[in-house]
Amino acid sequence: MLKLLHSILKRVFADCLGLMHKLSRNNRESQRRCLVFLLNVRKTVDQQINRYCADYYENRHPKHYLWREHSRYLFDSVNPGDRVLDIGCGASQYPQWLAEKVHSVTCVDNRAIRVDLARKHNQRENVFYERMDVTTELPAGRFDVAICSHVLEHLDDPVMFLQKLAEKVPRIVVKVPLDDSDWIKLVKKDLGMFWMDDTDHRREYSETLLREHLEAGGWRIEEMIRGYDLRVKAVSQVTAGSVDKVLSSSPVEAS
Repeated sequence: MLKLLHSILKRVFADCLGLMHKLSRNNRESQRRCLVFLLNVRKTVDQQINRYCADYYENRHPKHYLWREHSRYLFDSVNPGDRVLDIGCGASQYPQWLAEKVHSVTCVDNRAIRVDLARKHNQRENVFYERMDVTTELPAGRFDVAICSHVLEHLDDPVMFLQKLAEKVPRIVVKVPLDDSDWIKLVKKDLGMFWMDDTDHRREYSETLLREHLEAGGWRIEEMIRGYDLRVKAVSQVTAGSVDKVLSSSPVEAS
């Protein structure tokens, strides 16, 4: 029955698309309406694909579970022995991979259902999960590096958050979505549609905007790479300044 339904939907949809194209071919406004309609259909289909993936992979999204290359930059940017603070971890798989390399990974997220799911699939003794709103507090303890993978775009005030984080952690690894990562986004912008990857995004980033936010938050960028997303390694000017001050005030022993 399900196979028959799929066959009917495919045929009807294809016939409707062909008719739409024929009727709109010589009318620019009709073409615009068809574009908007199809882009909204695509959005609905993408939402359903995400829903089915969640069901099929037991709430572990393939982006985090199968697409290991998506997190390669994070793995390559931490050092053996690091104490890692992962901000907004969700139910991502990469903390499990990081744990193969680092001393420990403390993962925080403000969504209880995501934290519970991550704990359920946790296979590492050096990976820890906490439910926490990082806009109001950060976990106790010392950390060598913080990871913010697709987090800043969700925050109302990313600069304030970055300022607080700069007082806590000496290094940061950031990934954010680009505001022009594919041409479909640009078409949506041109048509006046909502164009960002997620309805919860407050913004998506250009290199200039991310640099402004990080520098205003007290971070010095060491590396910025543009790929399917925007990736940055930076060091805290606040923490580095404190360390320099301590070192400069230490007595020098006579040789």
